[in-house]
Amino acid sequence: MSTNPHPEFTLHAFLYIARLIAEHRDQEILQLGLRPDQTDAIRLMTTEDIQEMALSIRANFLEIRLDPDAFDAACLMLKCRKSDDDLNQALIQAGARYEMMHQYCGMTTEEYARHRRRLELSDGRGRPQMPTAQTQVLIWQSWLDCKAEPDLKRRYLQVHEQTDVPVGTIWKLIGEWEATGLTPVSEVQANPDSDSHGDVSVKKK
Repeated sequence: MSTNPHPEFTLHAFLYIARLIAEHRDQEILQLGLRPDQTDAIRLMTTEDIQEMALSIRANFLEIRLDPDAFDAACLMLKCRKSDDDLNQALIQAGARYEMMHQYCGMTTEEYARHRRRLELSDGRGRPQMPTAQTQVLIWQSWLDCKAEPDLKRRYLQVHEQTDVPVGTIWKLIGEWEATGLTPVSEVQANPDSDSHGDVSVKKK
């Protein structure tokens, strides 16, 4: 009988198996390959018995193997999730409202509130100020300039970075313009040398 090179790991795994048996989680126990008589034997063991088997007897009865391909896939998934979480936090920091985060991320109110607490933001109540006519033109132009970005969340963030308008306001305006087919036009477009903000009129896209 070979000696177990990882007795501490075996102890924790063995304690976990004993808990599965005590909780009658039969399907998970079957997946471990235990026979019914072995399950019965573990059920009768005390914590001291389990420690004796894992740390003193050190029988190599537990196979420990890492699947490198599955591990690499898990690491890649973790990296993607962390990147997405960082993006979500950047959007909320930039003024994204719950409705937007729910639409694009499926974020719940609890998750949204947790992100805001983590970022030490206020409760976000109150209606945001509507941008000036000139700024609305800049928002639309920036949105068009960023069309090469396939990720809409990143596109909204890029427009925010270029215009300094809260993401939630940008999202609301873009949604209205695209839903109606009407986009902002101002005197600024007609007269590039003018400093006037002008009134927003509309045109078909």
